[in-house]
Amino acid sequence: MEESTPEEEEVRQEYIDRLGPELGVVFDKLYVEWATGWIKLNEMRSLYGNHENVKYVNSFGGLFFGHIQGILWDDLLLNITRLTDPVNSGGSKKNLTIQLLPSLIDNRELSEEVDKCVKTAVESSRFARDWRDRHIAHRDYNLELDKNAEPLEDANRRKIDHALTGVHSVLDLINKRLLDGPMANEVIYTHRIKGMIRNLKRRGV
Repeated sequence: MEESTPEEEEVRQEYIDRLGPELGVVFDKLYVEWATGWIKLNEMRSLYGNHENVKYVNSFGGLFFGHIQGILWDDLLLNITRLTDPVNSGGSKKNLTIQLLPSLIDNRELSEEVDKCVKTAVESSRFARDWRDRHIAHRDYNLELDKNAEPLEDANRRKIDHALTGVHSVLDLINKRLLDGPMANEVIYTHRIKGMIRNLKRRGV
């Protein structure tokens, strides 16, 4: 596990102070997981959603960047499933997931409201779980060998965006009711892909 920066520790402590020791930590961890997914999706869009960028990197490293695209895709789907998995799996194993949140909220009305929001987010992530269970974490026997097997659920960047927005809706609801108001559905960060493309072009690669 990577060490947190002082700024990240300060934010986490504020969540703990205002939401309580368990809800504060869980909320912080889920926010970081969501933000990481949001950044990955936008980096993927910056590179693979831009025809000129795709053409450029394919000119000198098509196979490599094809592998990177597959890795990013699988990682994004895993990101979504981690955020929306059941609270318990494999018997007594407890997961860090948005499905934990309703049980950590003392206000019954808000807890029920968050629970409804969570159910919507979980439903929007169903496609990612299908990919995780039958293609990423395991190779489904029938899917690989039977031409008549049920295909994987349709998946694309739009559905990933929708699933991440569903998770954001859960966090945003808690933020509005228990913290400082609406939470932006975006993350301010340095675009690594754009910087990489600029540097490669500057060096004449």
